[in-house]
Order: sequence, then C-alpha cells, then structure tokens
Amino acid sequence: MDQLKRQNEAISGSLARLLVNAGLPVPPAMKTPSAPNVLPNVQEEEKAESVPSPVFVEEVVESKKKEDEGNLEERIGVKLFSRLGIIALVVGIGFFIKYVNDNNLISHLGRVIIGVAAGAGLILAGEVSSRFKKYSSWGKVLTGGGLAVVYFVVYAAYAFKDYRSALGMTQGLDIALLVLTALLAIFFSIRDNSQVIAGEAFFLGFLTCLLNRDFGNMVLVYDFILTVALVFTVAYKKWPIIGIGGVVCSYLVYSLWRADNPESNLLAISFLSLFFLSYVLQSTIFSSKLAGDKIMEAKVVSANILNSLFFFVCGILVAREWAGDYDALFCLLFGAFHLFACWAAWYFGKRVTSYVYFYFGIAALSIAVPLWFNKEAITIVWSVLSLVVLLAGLKARYRPLELSAYALGFLTFWKVIFFDTDLAAFSLNDILGSTRFLAFSAAAIFFLIGYFALAASRDSIFKPFRGFIPYAYAIAPTFLLMVMLGIEAGVSDNLNWLTMWWGLLFLAVAMMPLAKDFKEFRWQGVAIGSLVVFKVFAYDLLSVNLDGDKLDSYHLLTYSVAIALFLGASFVWRFKKDLLAGDEGRLPSIYQWLGVILVFLAIVLELDGYWVSIGWAVLALALIVCGFIFKDKDSRYQGIGILLFTLLKVFLYDTSELETGYRMISYISLGGILLGSSFLYNKYKDKM
Repeated sequence: MDQLKRQNEAISGSLARLLVNAGLPVPPAMKTPSAPNVLPNVQEEEKAESVPSPVFVEEVVESKKKEDEGNLEERIGVKLFSRLGIIALVVGIGFFIKYVNDNNLISHLGRVIIGVAAGAGLILAGEVSSRFKKYSSWGKVLTGGGLAVVYFVVYAAYAFKDYRSALGMTQGLDIALLVLTALLAIFFSIRDNSQVIAGEAFFLGFLTCLLNRDFGNMVLVYDFILTVALVFTVAYKKWPIIGIGGVVCSYLVYSLWRADNPESNLLAISFLSLFFLSYVLQSTIFSSKLAGDKIMEAKVVSANILNSLFFFVCGILVAREWAGDYDALFCLLFGAFHLFACWAAWYFGKRVTSYVYFYFGIAALSIAVPLWFNKEAITIVWSVLSLVVLLAGLKARYRPLELSAYALGFLTFWKVIFFDTDLAAFSLNDILGSTRFLAFSAAAIFFLIGYFALAASRDSIFKPFRGFIPYAYAIAPTFLLMVMLGIEAGVSDNLNWLTMWWGLLFLAVAMMPLAKDFKEFRWQGVAIGSLVVFKVFAYDLLSVNLDGDKLDSYHLLTYSVAIALFLGASFVWRFKKDLLAGDEGRLPSIYQWLGVILVFLAIVLELDGYWVSIGWAVLALALIVCGFIFKDKDSRYQGIGILLFTLLKVFLYDTSELETGYRMISYISLGGILLGSSFLYNKYKDKM
C-alpha cells in the first residue's frame, strides 16, 4: 500500500509539473505535499508509465485552446450581440413612438398601450427564457430591455407636451408610475441577482432621456428617480461598476437639462445636491461592506472621485452664473463638507475613502481663496493653510494632510514667483501698502516655520520624501527673500546696497545651523556668498568710475559690512568645526576665501591708481602674517596669490602709466613687502 501511495504521488507530481510548464491550471487533486522523483521500490517500467506522454500533454493544451476560443466566441455571439441588439431595439421602439407622434399615425393612448405592451412582452419573454439554463443570460437581457422600454413610455406620457394634454397625465401621477417602474426594476435585479437586468434597466432608462429634445424640469425628476433606484440596488447588491456608470449618467442627463435651462439656478443647485448626496450615500453603504476587498474598494473610490468631481464642476458653474460672489461660498461649503466626511470616514476606519474626501476638501478651500481675496492675501492665506495642514499631518502622521501641504506649498511658491513680483513696491511710509514685501515675506516666514517643524520631526516625514522635502522647505524662504531684495533694490535703482542686504541674509543663513542641526542651511551660505562676490565682480566693478575719487562713496560701507560678515562667519565656524561632518569641514575656508576675494575687489572699487597695488600688497602681507600666526594654510595661499597678482599689475600696468615718483613708491613698497614675506617664510618654514 505504501508503495502504491508513493507511486500515485509521483504520477500526480509529474503531471502537475507538466501542466505548470504548459501554462495550464493544476487540479486540486494533483496538489500533493511531496512527489519524489525516484521511487526505490518501483520498477523502471512502472515509472515510465506514470509519466504522461508528450502526446497527452499536447492534447490537453490543444483542448484548452479550443475551450478558450469557444468561450470568446460565446461571449461575442451570446452576450455582446444580445446586449447590442437590445440597445438597438429599445432605441428603435423609442424612435417608433416619436415617429408616430410626429406624423399623428396612432392616437396618444394607442402609442402608450403599444409601448407598454412591447416592454411587457420583452419582460415576459425574458422571464420565460430565464427558466431555461441555456437561455438564462439571453433572457435577462430581454428583461432589462423591457424595463427600459416601460421607463421611456411612462416618462414620455408627461414629458412630451402633446401626450400630457391628450392623456390628461399629471406630474404627480407620472412620477408615481416612474417610481413603480423603478421598484419593478429593483425587484427583478435583486430577485435574479442579475447585474445584466440592473445595468440595462437603469442605463437604458437614462438613455431614453436623450430621445426627447425638450429637456424640461420633468427630466430632472426622472433623472433623480432613476438615480435613487440605482443607488439602492447597487448599494444593496454591491455592484460598484453599475454605480460608476450611474454617476456618469446622472450628471450627463443633468448637463443636458442645464443647457436648455440656464436660468433655473435654484432648481439646478438643488438637484445637483440631491445627486451628489445620493452617491455619497451609496459610497457610505458600500464602505461599510468592503471587509478588506481591495478591488471593490478601488471601484468605490473611483465612483466617489467622479461624484465629487462632477458635482464640483457643475456646482461652481451654477454659482458663477447665479452670482459671481457665490462661487467662493460654494467652494467653502464644498470643502467643509468634504473635510467633515473625511473625519467621519477616518473615524470609522475607512482610510482610503477619507483620503479622497480630504484631497477634495483641501483643493476646494485652496480654490476658494483666490476667488475671495486679492493677490497678496491669497499668498498669505495659502501660506497659513499650507503650514497648518503640514503641522497637522506631521502630528497625526496622516499622509493626505502631509502631501496636501507639500502640494499647497509648491502652489504658493509658484504663485509668489510668477504672480506677486508685480505687486506694489516697498515703502517705509506705507508698509501695509507694500504688497510685494508682504506677500514674499509671509511666504518665506511660513516656509521657514514649516522647515523647523520638519526638522523637529524628521522620522514623521513620509518616507519617499524624507530626503528632499526638508531641503525644499529650507531653500524656499532663502530664495524668496533674495528675489524680493533684488527686485526692491532694482526698483529703487540702488543695486549697490544689495551687496549689504544679501550679506546680512548670508549671515542669517550661515549661522542658523549653530543653534541646532539645521544641516539643510549649511551649503546655502556658500551659494549666497558666491552670488554676492559674483554680483560685485560682474556689476559693481563695471558700474563705477574707476578713474574717479571713490573713497567718499557709500560703497565702502556696503562692502565693509559684507566683508565683515563673510570673515566673521569663517571665524565662528572655525571654533564650531566639531559640528561639521565630511565635506562640511571646508565651510570655514570657503567663507574665508569669499571674504578675501570681496576685499580684493573692494580695493579696486574704492582705491585708485597705484593705491590699488599698495592696497593689494598690504592685504597680501596681512594674510601671510595671519597665516603664520594662526597656522592657517588658507591665509598664506591667499596672500601668495594676491602678491603674485600685484606683481603682474605693477610690472604690466603701473610702470607704464605712473610718473617716476609714483613708480619709485610702488617698487619700494612692493619690494619691502616681498622681502618681509620672504623673511617670514624663512623664519617659520620649520613650523609650517
């Protein structure tokens, strides 16, 4: 018995492997815990017989292919053709009724009787066919089409004016008949558990609205009745695909009605709200039944997104038509509702649904701001909103809040750079009227506070953004302030003062990491310092009169302040070098080089003639002396570089331009400095 059992496992295992290799499903009976490849007590002949031949496998594969081809042909011939056929039939019956109406061939009552009879006949034929298993799907298609025909006939009995007067149909009676038809569709759908009946009955019911050119108010009533019936059926039976289609159809019919009734604003917003709340209810009921079904959840979320999107677009168009001031109010109400729905969904554990509501809520509030406020106020409100959302998201570790804050922050930054630059210039006499200063400053302050929050809770940042978001929030305020200072200096036609203002900004940025490990600011100081030096070289040096008397100009103050800031930053960081790691250890040297280069350029700007050579030589000697005293190799290299540059200037320029007396002074001074430098190098060469 044991031998036979092992042999059976071997046969099943071999066949299972062949089926897997052929891409075919393995029957449960063949799935054994183990299937040894070698059976010690089984003859080779038995083992050979236990392995299916290649011919058998080919037959199985070929059979599977034929089955798939048959299924495809069946889906096309039975399902697709039947559904296309019933759509054509229902539309044809609708046009038939319209044709006899236009040509007055049959009385109005006769047309209604014929239409109801046609619909009832299709329903009856579908019911009879559904009793036979072979024709079950085909029969359900007929039932759904019959219900759609009855929908149209009942709808037309009041919606068409001549039918209404000829039959004496009242709106209340017609609505009651429509409700009865909807209940009948619900009954058949639920009883037969058929998405086919539900889908055809409701969607063809929506389609019949398009056969009427007069989109009166009855269209909205009919649309709403279909919507309620569909929502009930879909939510009860958990058919999300039909729910998605229902959202599209409801708002499509509304849009056609709205095109014919642009003045009915109150009625429009009322029915829009009813459609929206109906599908919110559908989503809520669905969410309570998901039980971890990811595919079902994705479909429900899709319907939710479409519902909110269509409602927002249609609603804000109505608000703008009704009164321009109402569009901002609509956005605020829309946003408030979605934020409340977000809280409710989160409270009941429906996280994905809460995300959808949250994003729509924040988006609506963000849109409301530009509709309500002026340009600088938009920037301030968006900045505040972005900061509040960021702080809440980091505190609660709620990713939609955090991601929304990043998106809103980017939007704010983009608006400031591209739209707020043309606001009113800064004026000490009217600070509140200096709208550009207010907008840029507010955005920079709130970005900076946001950076502090991110730096204090780095582990709470959404992991994919943890590497670059703090840098973005650190760079944004610096960049905004530099741009604002540059624009204001340009407007006031005093770009020379910009050197000092950028220098002060450099000091604030360069010193910030001393208070705490705000590492994202460390290299920003280098960038600002380099820009200051470049500005002096590319603008200041070319804009002054090099042959004039420059010692009395106010440039000296601005350059002196900037130089002091650079050298001061270098001095401070040398004493705090233990806070720097890796390449950051070069920051003190970089700041020193920037400061010395600025001194070098300032001498050209503030001195004249041979005094430039003397100034450079004195600077070089001072650097070399400091380099020996403080054992600083950077200072010595700077001194050597400037000294060599001075030599070139003296021999190539000073000797040809200066008078004999001045040449003598230049050479004697330069010679003394060179000898002094040489003496220092000889004296301290063993200690370098």
